[in-house]
Amino acid sequence: MSTLTPPPKNSNQPSLPRRVPQATVAYDAATGRRAWVARFDGVAARFDYAESLAVSPDGSVVVVGGRSMGVGTGYDFVTVGYDPLTGSQIWSARYDGADSESDSISSIAVSPDGSKLFVTGSSDDGYTTIAYQLGYRLRVAHRRNF
Repeated sequence: MSTLTPPPKNSNQPSLPRRVPQATVAYDAATGRRAWVARFDGVAARFDYAESLAVSPDGSVVVVGGRSMGVGTGYDFVTVGYDPLTGSQIWSARYDGADSESDSISSIAVSPDGSKLFVTGSSDDGYTTIAYQLGYRLRVAHRRNF
């Protein structure tokens, strides 16, 4: 849900939303009905965008990666893990590049054994790939800038 600011009086220009949370929607495969909607509103409570989605091989976590407006950092990588049955957030992680400029995830993937999450995208300091240890809590296993 976004909050819109009313346009100035006598203006024909539409106003821009001040807040756009990231939304993830799950559907029941058998019926096609919506099962749940989860929203992620980042630290700046401004603009958050989903760019990529992955599911662990055992189906225990749905992972969404994208970009999220930081506070004084421009856009940052944001990765969010959700419970696939309820849509409840399990964990989230942010990455801000060296220059605190614009960072954006282009793709995420889970390893075949479900132990690692790989996040890659463009960053103000080049291209960045991060490997996280998956579990109830996310832990950075390795980060590499290109």
